[in-house]
Amino acid sequence: MSLILKMLHLFDNKKKREYTSDASQFLARYDRDFPSRSDSQKKEAQKHRNIFSRQTDAFKL
Repeated sequence: MSLILKMLHLFDNKKKREYTSDASQFLARYDRDFPSRSDSQKKEAQKHRNIFSRQTDAFKL
């Protein structure tokens, strides 16, 4: 029985399914092209930027 079901759905992947509206497709493309960061992500990026930009030339042990 499972073999028959597999054979029935063998070419099922190639169907074009358009279940989403034009507006949701636009919003998905917009979010992908222009991602926005949350406040915590912005703080984390700023923290790493500060760490990276520190000068260590004058540091001596």
